[in-house]
Amino acid sequence: MNTFQDRLRIPWRGGAKQISLDSAIPLVLQPLLAYIAAQNVWCTILVFVSTYACLCYIYHLFQMFHPRSKFFFMWALTSVVLLLLVFEVNVVPLLEILPTENVVFVLLVVAALGCSYKVRTRASLSHVVHGDIGDELSGRAVETVCSVCRHRVPPRTYHCSICQACVVARDRHCVWWVFRLLPLRKLSVFYNGHFISI
Repeated sequence: MNTFQDRLRIPWRGGAKQISLDSAIPLVLQPLLAYIAAQNVWCTILVFVSTYACLCYIYHLFQMFHPRSKFFFMWALTSVVLLLLVFEVNVVPLLEILPTENVVFVLLVVAALGCSYKVRTRASLSHVVHGDIGDELSGRAVETVCSVCRHRVPPRTYHCSICQACVVARDRHCVWWVFRLLPLRKLSVFYNGHFISI
C-alpha cells in the first residue's frame, strides 16, 4: 500500500506533487456514488444509507489510526464542487433562472468557501505558545499545567489530541470542512460561512 501511495502523483510545474490516498478517494468516490444514485429511487436510497454508515465507520477508523486525515475535508470540498457543477450544467438550462440570480448563487458559494478558508488559516492563532517551565508568564493570575505536554497554560486550556497542541477556549474540532480546531473567537466566522451556504 505504501508503494501505491508513493506513486500517486499529479503533474505540476517544477515536478510532480504527491497526493495522499485519503485525499484522492473522495475525488473518485463522490462522482461514482452520484452516478449510481441517479439511476433510480432505490439506488438513491441505498447510496444515501450506505454512505452515511460508511462515513461513520471511516470517521471511527481515522480517529483511531490517522487522526490528521484530509479525507473529510476533501469529501466536503468535492461535495460542494460536485453540487455546484450539477446545478450549473443540469439545473440552470432547464429552469428559467436569471443570470443575476445565478451570479448571486455562485458568489454565495464562494463567500462560504472564503469563510471556511478564513477559519482554517486563523485557527492556529488560539494555540498556546509555550515558554520554558522556569519562565515567568506575566499577567496570569492563575495557571495550570497541561497533563499531556507538561507546560504551564492559562485557565480553560485544552490539549487537543488531533493537533497535538494546547488550545485556549477550544469549542470543538471540525473534521468535515475546516479540519482545524474551532476556537470560540472564530465561531462567528464559521457560523457565517454555514449560514451563507444554506
